[in-house]
Amino acid sequence: MEDLQSEKEYLRKVNNILSGKLRNLEAEYSYHSPYVYAIGDMENNWEFEIKKMNALQAKKTLPPKIDLLKKILESPYFGKIYIEDEIGKREIYIGENNIDHEDVNLVSSYSSSYGDIFAKKLPILSINGNKIKLFKTRHFNIHNRRLCGYKDYEVLHTEKKTDLLEAYKKYITSDFLRNQLLNRGTKGLKPIFQTIDQLQNEIIRMPVNQNVLVQGVPGSGKTTLGLHRLSYIIYQLDKEKMFTKILAICPSNLFLSYIQEQAPNLNLKSVKFQSARDIFFSILPKGINIAKPKIRDDLTYFFNNKFNIDKRGMYASWFRNKGSKGYVELMEIYLKGIKHQLFNRDYSKLHPLLTNSFMLHVLKKYETLPFNSMLLRAASYIEQRLEIIAKDQVDFILPVIKRDLLKYKLNTEKVYQGFLKTKRLFSNREFAELNFNQNKWYEEDIPALIYLSFLIDNVPQKEVDFNHIFIDEGQDLTYVQYVLLKKVFKEASFTIVGDLNQEIFLQRGIESWDFIIPLFKSRLLKLNYNYRSSKEIMNLATSTLIAPSFTGIGVIETGLKPKALKFDGYKSDIYNWGRIYKEHIAKWLQKNESIAIITNSIGESENISITLNEIGIKNTNVVGTSESNLYIANITIISALQVKGLEFDNIIVYNPSNRNYPHDVYFSKLLYMVLTRALHNIIIALVEPPSKLLYKAESEFLIENRRI
Repeated sequence: MEDLQSEKEYLRKVNNILSGKLRNLEAEYSYHSPYVYAIGDMENNWEFEIKKMNALQAKKTLPPKIDLLKKILESPYFGKIYIEDEIGKREIYIGENNIDHEDVNLVSSYSSSYGDIFAKKLPILSINGNKIKLFKTRHFNIHNRRLCGYKDYEVLHTEKKTDLLEAYKKYITSDFLRNQLLNRGTKGLKPIFQTIDQLQNEIIRMPVNQNVLVQGVPGSGKTTLGLHRLSYIIYQLDKEKMFTKILAICPSNLFLSYIQEQAPNLNLKSVKFQSARDIFFSILPKGINIAKPKIRDDLTYFFNNKFNIDKRGMYASWFRNKGSKGYVELMEIYLKGIKHQLFNRDYSKLHPLLTNSFMLHVLKKYETLPFNSMLLRAASYIEQRLEIIAKDQVDFILPVIKRDLLKYKLNTEKVYQGFLKTKRLFSNREFAELNFNQNKWYEEDIPALIYLSFLIDNVPQKEVDFNHIFIDEGQDLTYVQYVLLKKVFKEASFTIVGDLNQEIFLQRGIESWDFIIPLFKSRLLKLNYNYRSSKEIMNLATSTLIAPSFTGIGVIETGLKPKALKFDGYKSDIYNWGRIYKEHIAKWLQKNESIAIITNSIGESENISITLNEIGIKNTNVVGTSESNLYIANITIISALQVKGLEFDNIIVYNPSNRNYPHDVYFSKLLYMVLTRALHNIIIALVEPPSKLLYKAESEFLIENRRI
C-alpha cells in the first residue's frame, strides 16, 4: 500500500511538471496567434515584421509540440527498472519519450540504454563497459493521467552464466504477459513496450545503417515493431545531431490512414507515410498513361470471379511475370540488341577511323550509361577523336554521324511497346500472345516502365535525402519494385517486414525472400510468436494453409473456440442476421469491442449493410473503393482483400464456401490472413457448404457447427 502511494505521488509530480510545460507552450502559442493574420506595414516597421515571422513559425512548430505533450500527459511512462551499477542501487522510470526537468531526468526514453534493459529483462548486462544488475521491472497501468495499478516482474537470477533463452522462456510463459495480451483492445496499433520479446527488441535496436528483413507470422508485431524501430532511429540520429528523414511505405491508402491515425505516440515527426501504389505512380515518367480499372474491386477479385480457374491462373501469372527478375532481364537483352544494331555500322567511307570495329569500341566504352546519354557521349567522343586526326573534315563528317545516332534517341513507351511485340523473347507462348496484343498499360506494367526509363534516360532521383525506408507487407512488392527502390533511394538503409503466408494478390508479390536478400545484403530474421490471436484462432488459421512457408505459435490460450453457424436457407437474410446479432453482435457491442464482418467483395459488403439496416443496426461502416477510415462505426464491413494488416476483437467471416475459397495455395493464404485478423472471437457464417480448406478445422478447431 505504501509503495502504491509513493508511485501515485511520483506520477502526480511528473504530471504537474508536464502540465506546467504544456501551459507555457499554450501561452506562447496564444501570444503569437494574433500576429499570424495581422496586417501591417512590414516595409517600414521592422518590429512588426519580426513578430509576424515569429508568429508564422510558431503556428507551424508549436501545435505538434502541444499535441505531443498532451499525449505524453495521458501516460507519461509505462515501466520502471530496479538496477545496481557503479553508482549504486537505482530506480529508473521508462516511457516512450525522455522527460527532463531542471537537468534532472524524470523518465528515460525506451530508445535509451535503460529502455533496452527494461526490454531484455536479463539479470546482468554490460552497457558501455558498465556492468548492470537488473532485479525487477515494474509495469504500470496509467490511464487518463491516473495510476490504475501495476505489476512487478521479478528477474531470474542464477549462479551460472546468464542464460538468455531461459530468461526469455520464463517471461513468455508468465502470467504478466498473458494478462497484458488478454486485456488489450484493437482500436489502433498498440505499443509493444510492455509485451516485447527478445528478438523484437534486438531488431528495433539494430544499427541505423543496417538493412533489416523480417518474416513474421500474423500478430507477431511486425508493423508496430517497424514503427518502433523508426522511433529508435530518430532518437539515435537526433542524439548525434544528424539530419533525419524517413519514408514509410504501406500496402494501401486504407492501411496508411490506419497507421497514421492509430499509431501510438512514437514522435514520428521525421517520417513521411506513403502507399506503395502512390510511390511508384510518383516516379513514373510524365506522359505515360495507365489504364483505369473498369471494375470496382481489386484486380485480384476480378480474376477470382470473371475467369475459370485455368484462365484466372494464366492472367495472374502473366501480370506477376511483369514484376519478375526474368522480365527485366529480357528488357535489358532487347535494349542491348537495339544498341548493337545502332553501332554495328561502318563509316570508313567518311573517314578511315570510323570502321565497324571503332564504332563497336565506342559502344563498349559507353554501353553502361542510360541509352540516350550513351548516344550523346558517343557523339561527343567521336567528335573529339576527329578533332585530333581530321580537324579540317569535322564539319562535314560529324553532322552525318550525329544525325544517324541522335535520331535513335528513345522514348520509353515506344521501346516498351516494341519489346512486347517481339514474340521471340518470350518462351511462354501464352505470355507472348498476351504481350503482343496488349495496347494499354496496367498498374502491373508500371515497375517495368520505370525500370526501362532508367535504362533509357535515368529517371531523376526522388527525395534522395531519405536516410531510412520502412516497407510494411513486403511480400506484396515485386522483385522489380525492390530494385527500383534501391535505385531511387541509393543512400538509405531499409527495414522490410512481411509474411509470405499472407501473399494474397494473385497478380503481384514475391514468392521467396531469397530473391531480395542479395539486394539488401541482409539475413532473414523470423518472428514466430503470435501475440494478437489466441492459440485457438491460430490453430484454426494454420489448419487452412496448404503449403505454409512458415508456421506461427499462439502465445495466449483463452478456451474460446471459433464457431461455425449455418444460415437457415428457408429463412430470410433478415432472420439469419437478426439471430447472429442477438446471440453475438449485441454482446460484443455492450463490451465496446471492435467488430468486423469480412466479406468476399465490396458489393457483398453493401448488401449486408442494407440487411443490417433493415433490422435496426444503423451504425455500420462499409469500406469501399474510397478506402474510408476505420473505426468510425461500431461494425466495420470490409472485403477480404482490404482487411490485411488490420485487427478486430471479433470477426464474422461471411460465407467461406468452395466458390469463394477454392482448394488451392492462393486461397488458403487468403483465408489464413482473414482468420488471423481476430483477437478473441471468430464466427464463420456459412450460407453454402464450407470450403474444403475448412474440412480439417471442422473436426478439430470449430464448435457449434449448427444451423442458426
